[in-house]
Amino acid sequence: MKTPKNIQEIVSLNPDLIGFIFYKKSRRYIDKSTLQSSIQKIPAPIKKVGVFVNETNDVIQAIAQQYALDIIQLHGEESIAQCQALHEKGFNIIKAFPIQDKIDIKILETYIPYCSAFLFDTKTSQYGGSGQAFNWNILQNYTLDKPFYLSGGIGLSNITQALKLKHPALIGFDCNSQLEDEAGLKNYNHTKQLINTIRNEHI
Repeated sequence: MKTPKNIQEIVSLNPDLIGFIFYKKSRRYIDKSTLQSSIQKIPAPIKKVGVFVNETNDVIQAIAQQYALDIIQLHGEESIAQCQALHEKGFNIIKAFPIQDKIDIKILETYIPYCSAFLFDTKTSQYGGSGQAFNWNILQNYTLDKPFYLSGGIGLSNITQALKLKHPALIGFDCNSQLEDEAGLKNYNHTKQLINTIRNEHI
């Protein structure tokens, strides 16, 4: 989200987490000068997530402190050492992994000590936001206990199908482009409908 009004609209729906893109090459990159106050005012228990791609730890830490971020999502080729360093600074890390036709358990295992959760997104030439879903049957091969979020093309057309996955480690959905009127602008009604669908499933 890139406007104070849109942030307020989505916050009013009380999502569990709300994300902001701090990747300068993204169409959803936020204008930090106009959004700092809006982000800082987001009430608990909504968790503020900062999304970074191949950024330095110094920059990540500075932005996290500036915006009082609760969670750092690393969506690039960040190393185990980088995750460890941020973890040791007290940050909660969600590490994103692109999925094409398999899940590499051995690689994931090495990140487990330093991440609070993983995120599985569709592998494309971009870093997320493609609006494309991968073959969710691949998730049957994920046998680790580390919780994960599912991302990649999730919206009103397939959220019911996603809710049927019932994977024991699946703890939530990262929804983005399928809820947008344009890059960085969430459709309030679509987002409300999706959130209600998820919550009604878990009553």
